[in-house]
Amino acid sequence: MFAIEVSTVEHGSVVRVVCKQTGYYVAIGGFEGVQRYFEKHRIKVSKMVHTVISTEWELLGYISMSLTLAMGNQPGINAWIGGARIDEAIKKTGLAIGHHEYFGTRSEGGGGVLPTTFREEEGCTICTVTLPSKRGSFLPNKAKEDGITEKKDLIALAKGGSVTVGGKVLNSADYYLAPIVYPEVAVITVVSASAAIDVRGLVAALRGKHAYVVVRAATEVFGCRKKEHSALERLQEELAHALGRTSTETRVFWVANTETEVDAISSFYQRICPIHASLVYPLIYRPPIPRGGTGALVDQSRIECASSQEEAPEPGEGLGAGLAFGLEKKEDLVGGVGPGNTETETETEMGARMGKRWVAFLGTGAALPSILRNVSSSLFFSGNGGYLLDCGEDTGTQLNKLSSGYRYHYGHINAIVLTHRHADHILGVFSVLRKINRVGNQCPIVLGNECMLPALALFGVRCVLVENTRSLKVAVRRAYKKDAVEETITIQRDGVETRIRTEKAFGSVYVKDACLDPAHYAISNERVYASTRVEAENTADEEIHFVGLDHTPLTDRGPLEGRQAYDIECCEALHIPSSYSVKVTDYDQEGAGVSVSYSGDTQPNPEFSTLSENADLMLHESTFEDCDEYHAVNTKHSTISSAIKVFEASRSKNLFLTHFSQRYKYIPPRTAFLALDYLVEDVLAPRPQAALISELKSWADKS
Repeated sequence: MFAIEVSTVEHGSVVRVVCKQTGYYVAIGGFEGVQRYFEKHRIKVSKMVHTVISTEWELLGYISMSLTLAMGNQPGINAWIGGARIDEAIKKTGLAIGHHEYFGTRSEGGGGVLPTTFREEEGCTICTVTLPSKRGSFLPNKAKEDGITEKKDLIALAKGGSVTVGGKVLNSADYYLAPIVYPEVAVITVVSASAAIDVRGLVAALRGKHAYVVVRAATEVFGCRKKEHSALERLQEELAHALGRTSTETRVFWVANTETEVDAISSFYQRICPIHASLVYPLIYRPPIPRGGTGALVDQSRIECASSQEEAPEPGEGLGAGLAFGLEKKEDLVGGVGPGNTETETETEMGARMGKRWVAFLGTGAALPSILRNVSSSLFFSGNGGYLLDCGEDTGTQLNKLSSGYRYHYGHINAIVLTHRHADHILGVFSVLRKINRVGNQCPIVLGNECMLPALALFGVRCVLVENTRSLKVAVRRAYKKDAVEETITIQRDGVETRIRTEKAFGSVYVKDACLDPAHYAISNERVYASTRVEAENTADEEIHFVGLDHTPLTDRGPLEGRQAYDIECCEALHIPSSYSVKVTDYDQEGAGVSVSYSGDTQPNPEFSTLSENADLMLHESTFEDCDEYHAVNTKHSTISSAIKVFEASRSKNLFLTHFSQRYKYIPPRTAFLALDYLVEDVLAPRPQAALISELKSWADKS
């Protein structure tokens, strides 16, 4: 009748309490990419009765989901349960993305199909779902023996609880078996790494004598997955022991974040990756699980909720004996590496590869994520560092799936450019900045909209937010010292120049961190820095914001030292107000630059052609096929043909088309290259795609 179903990825989990008869469920928890996950695993959003959200980090995926539902004229997330901080997060994140009325109102849970309660404790939240009991079976023979044969008497007995037959009052309790009572389900979400669970309070919350307890961690609570799993397992054991001494009959479990590969995705990459060497098989997150973890629930685990009359069945897929505990081999950790990732190479070959500039496509779909295309993000990177061009929801996962050991080294990211406020372009920036800060870089540069400031503060991240304008230019020089690197950031707009100087030490903990290497999952840059000092000029430029950063006045302007590292230039895009296109130029030690221009969302724009003049690579949105030009005009997007015309006018060397509407299963690229998620290309020498295009067409036709 009822079941507990677990959905997990590397960075979060959702516990669903499901009524199997109707399909309705309560979803407890969340993570970036939850909408995409539900689509992959065919979980119907329309059946969600309540969404229980414990932290602002769990909110992000549901924001995207709600906006997507609204775009499809479907009911959004109308009933969510959570604390006052979530209400604040909804408002501030709504301000950041320019949508204020995209979410339903807070619910108190209460009655309904699956009555749900929620309360916040120190270090955790407790959500309790009451599974409705069911009346026992009717005993017709006993009723007949006592003269209850008339239809009206049977109805009176069922509805009124009693009936008078032959002058005798007969009570319904005598003619039904005992009610079928199902357990209550309590989900404890740890929201602090130092959580102290009040066992007495938990027992009081579980009003019945039959309960299932699931312990999980909220997203972004623990910085280390090993520590998280150990802490949750320890808490599960303590609760099981403590509750075992009470009158409450309980079973206690804990959630271990893992990932299950979906057959449709696996078969696609197994088919396409061997055809095109630049397409990287995305890694699957399969971490070691503590060896003792008999109460561990992993991705796709399912627990059948036994009634008081039934013997509790053993949990389904992925629990206890179904796990391989204590995995140590890299291939067990990540699973399914793609062709070419285990090749060996000479030092000369490695050095040549490390000196190249690459572009990695992390999200090539339009507003709606699909199982094969995430929302917008691309990474332009070299030995100098990385530059994220937009940062849609779940960009962090996309980076990890390309990286050795499922771990991208976020300290390698220099700057993030957010072209406009739409959710599919910016919702991933909070978690990516959090990861950048965690590895020591406290002052990454973010080009974006000032409306993001309240949300950035709420999520507790640090950065230098530079407001986009059409005349903006950011130039960064680096001077290497014995044990630190000094960066001078020059920001120019409308005739005003501002300098910011940062010093980043070579902390020993960071020395072996690196950026991803697309071809071999190997280290391609050995130095990542820890921020130690930020200085800034006193300036009239009020469009530079130090988010969460202390900075001192820059008194010694002096001549610019070091070599040029990179430039970022902007122009206005033809989309919503405050939309921009961008060009990033990365310089080597000899001062030779390689440039990538990125349109963001825009209609065909001559100004972008001018900005992109002679660029080594252009990335241009092509949301619609030519036959849907009407939709492109109405939504201020580009068609394939119009993107190609902009490219030709710019005299850029190569063009990649991206940001495809999910209505198209396959798009012929014509004179341009086709962008795919997990495609990693040499900026100066993209691989020919004839064989790839042929195979994609064959796949589309057959599937």
